[in-house]
Amino acid sequence: MWNIINFSFLLGLLSFRLSSVSAESHEYDALYNSAVEAYLQQRWYECKAEMENAINAYNTLKQDLVQCRVTCNYITSEIDAVQYLELSFLDTALQRSNCLRRCFEKHDVLGVSDEVKDAFARRLPYDYLQICAFKTGDLELAVSSAYTFIVANPDHEIMQSNIKFYQEQNGVDPTWFKDLESKLYQKYYSSAVASYSAFQWHDVIQFMEEAVQDFLQEEGRCQRSCEGTYDHESLTHFYIAIAGLNYESRNCSTLVLFTDHWINVLQCQVNCEDEISIVNGLQIKNMLAEMYHYLQFAYYKVHDLTSAAACTETALALKPQDEAMLKNKAFYQKQGMDKEDFSTRKEISSYIEARSLLLSQLNFIRTKYKFSEADLDVKDIEQKDEEESPIFMNNAGVVISGSSYPNPLTNASLFGTRDSAFLAQLGDFSSKRGLTIVMENEELEGKYRVATDGFLTSEQCHSLMNLAGVRATKGDGYQNESPHTKFEKYEGLTINRAAQLAIKDSVSLTEAQQFLNITETARTFLETYYNLQIPLHFHYTHLVCRTALSDEAQNGRHDLSHPVHSDNCYMQKDGTCLREAPAYVQRDFSGIIYLNDDFEGGNFFFANRDDSVQKTIRPKCGRMVAFESSDFHGVLPVTKGRRCAIAVWYTLDPLAKEGSHEAAQQLLAAKVSRDQKLANADLRHLLNEHDFSLVKTEVELNGPERFAADGILNEQQCKALMKLANQGAIVGDGYNAGKKPTAQTSPHTNHEYFAGLRIDRAAELAADGTVDASAVDLYLNSSAMSLDFVKKYFDM
Repeated sequence: MWNIINFSFLLGLLSFRLSSVSAESHEYDALYNSAVEAYLQQRWYECKAEMENAINAYNTLKQDLVQCRVTCNYITSEIDAVQYLELSFLDTALQRSNCLRRCFEKHDVLGVSDEVKDAFARRLPYDYLQICAFKTGDLELAVSSAYTFIVANPDHEIMQSNIKFYQEQNGVDPTWFKDLESKLYQKYYSSAVASYSAFQWHDVIQFMEEAVQDFLQEEGRCQRSCEGTYDHESLTHFYIAIAGLNYESRNCSTLVLFTDHWINVLQCQVNCEDEISIVNGLQIKNMLAEMYHYLQFAYYKVHDLTSAAACTETALALKPQDEAMLKNKAFYQKQGMDKEDFSTRKEISSYIEARSLLLSQLNFIRTKYKFSEADLDVKDIEQKDEEESPIFMNNAGVVISGSSYPNPLTNASLFGTRDSAFLAQLGDFSSKRGLTIVMENEELEGKYRVATDGFLTSEQCHSLMNLAGVRATKGDGYQNESPHTKFEKYEGLTINRAAQLAIKDSVSLTEAQQFLNITETARTFLETYYNLQIPLHFHYTHLVCRTALSDEAQNGRHDLSHPVHSDNCYMQKDGTCLREAPAYVQRDFSGIIYLNDDFEGGNFFFANRDDSVQKTIRPKCGRMVAFESSDFHGVLPVTKGRRCAIAVWYTLDPLAKEGSHEAAQQLLAAKVSRDQKLANADLRHLLNEHDFSLVKTEVELNGPERFAADGILNEQQCKALMKLANQGAIVGDGYNAGKKPTAQTSPHTNHEYFAGLRIDRAAELAADGTVDASAVDLYLNSSAMSLDFVKKYFDM
């Protein structure tokens, strides 16, 4: 049996700690007690300094003890293990135990009370520190300390109030709300996620690769910490265990003590992955696999398919049944990736092998020994990836490019904690924008439902209704003009079409910008209200009006303006809803912003699965109703007047986001840029005088100081200059460096004929009558005209 036992648990056993042992407190223990005493006596500066020193000493001690275990673990016996296996094993264990004992004595670990250890484990020093820092005027440290404490104690009501207090103080920088205890891998991970949201793929790769490496190192440190001391109740219990005696049954032995400690160590080591899979206080399920999910997508975006394939295989090695990643693998195979390209990263192969060994040891103990109820159920560990009900389907990610985006988040990690700090943030966001939440989940009889007023003023509502009245298309987005009911006229206008019309001056630029801006305000509000941990994207945006036909046409009407439906699943006759085609499965949340209420009927309602009305809401200018896209809902019949609203569907999948929304932003930005340029009187005069036209500006050309203009030359002038080039151009002109080129030579490619004519040579040819002098004049004048245009455009 001895040849399969991990040394680590024995070392912890031999370096036992007895609760009755008395020794002087370690430095951090004394510093902490001194700081608490200073706090009680209101010596704030001393409290702050002593508590900071205590925290630093504690963190240094943790690092030192981990290093002790690493160093002592390298010690081996010089006794021949082949001939004297048990003696060699015991000698090694004793030497390592002695090494640890000296280390512990050096750091005086045995003298620290359980009360102090528990205080540091719960981050209690930061509770004291935030008060002392505030009292001394160090607001930044107070805020950071409060936030550090609340991350580990999210339900602490007093600290929640403190956080709210700090948020309301003038001069508080949002960056001060940071976790002072955050590990390096957590910082890298957060930076990678932020870069992912900003589409900065190279930064995602850099930060996430760093996060992976430090995550693995941190788990190693965690496992070393698990090899801790075994706490006996008294010296008597320890001696009984050593002697092989038992107070009660008289059949206890050293092996019982031995294996009991082994269980505790292995259980702790297996749990390390979950213990460190936390960022900003939020548990991230399968964090290591998640990091490779991000990496495969980032590598794909930078066109490194080989690395993407390797990361895909690595993620699958960590989570074999990940449907999204299996689809990604199939996608990369279609792109030509070979079997050799799908290789698990070396560091993860080693990680999986080590974890398998831990689980094997636990299974061995379960098979060979019987333990108490408190012992570990290895089956539970092997099934740690138990499923939760997802807020959106993994298969919804396979749209557009065919590669599923990372982060198939579940309810547990999608939404942040709705504590007092969050409510303060939401209140601040709403008040600055004049928003008022009028109904929420309980009043709306559902989950993730909210009705909010104040998104638009009456003038803005009127302006957007005018936009719809001028340019909305009948039956827009459907095959017929009245897609839902024959009793109403249906008209719609997309965000991209509104932008295109603004570019052509067919609609007001202000109205088109209002259309775009209000949808962005709604998006950021919902992202804030739901406290989402990943970005919310547009999936589709539609300005829609429903107009009742004549009063006579309404007679005998018994239908709905919009029948009961769900926005992301396909309704069945039995009341179930399948999230599959032809439904828009990518949609996660829906929002409807109303523009008016001067019509009869047309109330929005949530529905039960039998199509009955659950809760109705009356539209009004500036009111938005938002909900999960899977919720059943409909619209009561509009019996008189015209009902207009902006419908916006949102997705958590960045691959499914609405491309036309970004296109509209670019078009309107280009329109603004062009209008600003045309405000230059000299440029406007030049354009009008010569019939020039500015066709593209910096936004459309994706870069600063770029433009495209038409009308510099007419067709006849272009032909004259082409004739001039044919008559006087030199093959390879400016590139041949004195060598005589052939007709097939080009400085850039072997597949083209390159010829050029400089202005000085053109003048010489005109002087001796070889070319038409008027063509050379045109050459000079057009060059000067383009120079003048450039100067005026860039205001040089």
